[in-house]
Amino acid sequence: MIKGNEKQLPSSITRSLICILLLQIFACTFVQASTGPKPANSNNAGAGEISASNIGSSSIAKRFKITGPVLTITLKDPFAVDISPKFNLPSQLSPKESEDSSPPAKKTGYLKWFTEGGSSAADVFGLSSLSPSLQWSVRSIAPPLPFYFPQLRSTALSVGYRYEDLKRRPSFYEGNFNLQSNNLGITLDVSPAYEVKKRKSSAVVRIGGSSTGNWFGLAKVGSIMGTGKALEFVRGFYKFNLPFSSMSSFSIAPTFDCVKNAPSCNLVGTTASGRSAGILDLNLDNPRLIFKHALDERNTISPEISFKNAKVMYNWDVALNSGSIKTRVDPLSAIQVTWTDQTPSGKWVTDFRLPLTSGPGPLAGEIRVRRQFIF
Repeated sequence: MIKGNEKQLPSSITRSLICILLLQIFACTFVQASTGPKPANSNNAGAGEISASNIGSSSIAKRFKITGPVLTITLKDPFAVDISPKFNLPSQLSPKESEDSSPPAKKTGYLKWFTEGGSSAADVFGLSSLSPSLQWSVRSIAPPLPFYFPQLRSTALSVGYRYEDLKRRPSFYEGNFNLQSNNLGITLDVSPAYEVKKRKSSAVVRIGGSSTGNWFGLAKVGSIMGTGKALEFVRGFYKFNLPFSSMSSFSIAPTFDCVKNAPSCNLVGTTASGRSAGILDLNLDNPRLIFKHALDERNTISPEISFKNAKVMYNWDVALNSGSIKTRVDPLSAIQVTWTDQTPSGKWVTDFRLPLTSGPGPLAGEIRVRRQFIF
């Protein structure tokens, strides 16, 4: 149940997003109508000119694309077991450092259903178990207002729903506005968002070069109802082009997290072929050195080492004709594999985790399957 002040979504935010979208659609239709009908003997059907009789539908179809609803459900391994610790972790250890603990397993899902009879079919096939989510989106595929506001290059609006959040109401709203000035050579992106359950609004503002893309600055401003505005983080990026085959470019990306009061910085060097890159990830929690190399068009490896505890991780990405396979190996913990298979009606995403430490047996492996439907 949602209590008290969580029952009402701020009407100003909802009205603003809807009014902006309707205004863009109306303006595009009006602009197309003002250009006049297309000559009857013209064969240039794709040049942007339409007949007056088709203005109401074709102009919108030419400028906006609606996607959705996109339905995603999650199917968990019916024989999976919960191997999370049943005791409180020591204060000096983080959850990641305590993953090797292997207390007695707890039966869940089908395993408990079949052996103990303590679960019902609703526990396995119910909405809470499937964790369904829906998303609708509208985005422009051409400048929405080419005559009145040519600097506005694209807009987008998304509405998302997650069952475990609010059950009967949308979970979040997201928008995006992209503006570009050819005279100044800069691009401005503004991405507002609102999370209904947390009653949190935020906006990400990004400004950068529109021609080369060698620099940008980014800031996120967040706001929780009743607490005012707050700057969450800022980030900068600049790339230097170098005249060397061993390193053709070098980029630096400093970041400051205002919420955690934590600075960080990424230093990246790339070869002239673009197949190899060295990444130095400097942060207070876990500084790392990552080497990324493309073996061929399909296979990319990226081993990394932690400066904190000398822990080595291995990553292997494989590009398929209809998806990808991403493998991450932690020799001291587990193997994590994510297989994505794209289909015309959606995609399958399968997550498989195999612990490499001593545990309760083969049932310690975890499998999660997510199915995305596009209607």
